[in-house]
Amino acid sequence: RSREAEEIGNLLTVYNSAFADNWGFTPLTDRQAKALVKNLLAVGNPELVRVAEREGRPVGFILCVPDVNGFLHRIRRWPGLTKIPLLLLAILFKRIRDTRVITLAIVREFQGQGISRTLIKSLATTAKVIGYRNAELSYIDRQLDVEDRELLGEVEGPDRDLWTRQVTHRADIVEELAV
Repeated sequence: RSREAEEIGNLLTVYNSAFADNWGFTPLTDRQAKALVKNLLAVGNPELVRVAEREGRPVGFILCVPDVNGFLHRIRRWPGLTKIPLLLLAILFKRIRDTRVITLAIVREFQGQGISRTLIKSLATTAKVIGYRNAELSYIDRQLDVEDRELLGEVEGPDRDLWTRQVTHRADIVEELAV
């Protein structure tokens, strides 16, 4: 088994373990995980991934990618066929300055130990150094440590375990996390 396949398998195990108790969660298969990694490598930046280990065993990870939504919004009126090459050029020449945290996953038995906070801070520091301005956290487990929820400024939604934060500028979050 190749090193890449082993690493994908480790992240798959962490992901499936971290979200197993969430309502509606369907575990990823090996095939789905390989396809996801292949697609993310096409647009992603390996510097925007962090893995937490305990005694050589992966127990958590945070996965972040350049957020192309703002760029796509700016070129929305351009002719359809020109958008794909423009997007590819923007990615190639690193013109995308916003990021999106796709997932933050911590194995259940290691939750509540500050691992998520460490991953967020490490990622925010690196993202800022390499030139990203903003970060948006998308799919975050509702069991996130209380301190982490406070760090992100989240408030509980009225009818679900939904956490949101309104900010006038998403850089506020990156600035707070990088401290």
